[in-house]
Amino acid sequence: MFDTYEIHASLLDKMNHAVLNQLRGGKVIEGFPMRINTFKELLDLVDERDKAARMPSYRTFFRRIADQLEAHFGGMEVRAIGPFEIERYKTKKFKEGCQGSTVNRHLAVLNKVFVLGKKWKLVESNPVEEVEMERESPGRQVFLTPQQEGKLLEACPPHLKIPVRLALRFGMRKGDLLSLKAGQVDLSVDRLFIMDAKTRTPRFIPIPWLEKPLLASLVDRVKAEQGLGLNPDGFLFLTRLGSRYSEGGFRKEFAKAIRSAGLGDFRWHDLRHCCASDLINSGASLEVVSKVLGHKQARTTQRYAHLSLSAMRTAFADREKWLQGQAA
Repeated sequence: MFDTYEIHASLLDKMNHAVLNQLRGGKVIEGFPMRINTFKELLDLVDERDKAARMPSYRTFFRRIADQLEAHFGGMEVRAIGPFEIERYKTKKFKEGCQGSTVNRHLAVLNKVFVLGKKWKLVESNPVEEVEMERESPGRQVFLTPQQEGKLLEACPPHLKIPVRLALRFGMRKGDLLSLKAGQVDLSVDRLFIMDAKTRTPRFIPIPWLEKPLLASLVDRVKAEQGLGLNPDGFLFLTRLGSRYSEGGFRKEFAKAIRSAGLGDFRWHDLRHCCASDLINSGASLEVVSKVLGHKQARTTQRYAHLSLSAMRTAFADREKWLQGQAA
């Protein structure tokens, strides 16, 4: 164990030079233990680091899992946590009814805690590296036909129809869509600027000509509201009370529209899958779909590969018909 430790770069701007000098000199500073004994102490440092660096959606995800990790490992000494104890935790989660994918998310958060602990020189090893991840079933894939998409839009009340349509066309995550501001819509070059709520990476999405009038009307409405001293932040979507939607926005209305359209177990996130399906079936490559959806890893987009094959089969069939026509 080390007598002093280094603070991660993202924390440096939170601390003045005097504090840093004291840390480097080995002096004890209130709130910053010189020796990490328990898992809870390490988890609290990681949690503090993430508070300023992460979006609310990630913070909710992290805290939900972190609370469960703390309940199991919290009082344990960090050096006492090994692969066997982590396997015991996995077994506990399976007995509680968790699926392999859920257990893997817990392992990912636990791994992050130890990775940062090693980086900060607070722990000497990462026991999660010696634990196998669980095999996961293929990701959920639910697609709507163009006819079903039409039924869904017809079933939506006016205030819901526009965000659902944009989700279908742009494949945006719900958090990105509900936090969209007028300043992110550049109609002069027909593109949207998005700071991805999940990956925290910026990206641009072109605005299709069919959706440009719709977005233009939303931007004009925001400008009119701001002229009246309303909606100072310029959000495109507000509640009836004029406040920003939460992460759970539209939940009840969307569920009602799904029932009315007879679409069964269809969820908001499935609108992203529909966007990918429509793009691929219209001839887009997996690379293009990956960029539209903001995937950081190519394997995430590979779930749509079978749709790409279907589009290729159709293209080959069309080519065969064309060749036969040329030979006639």
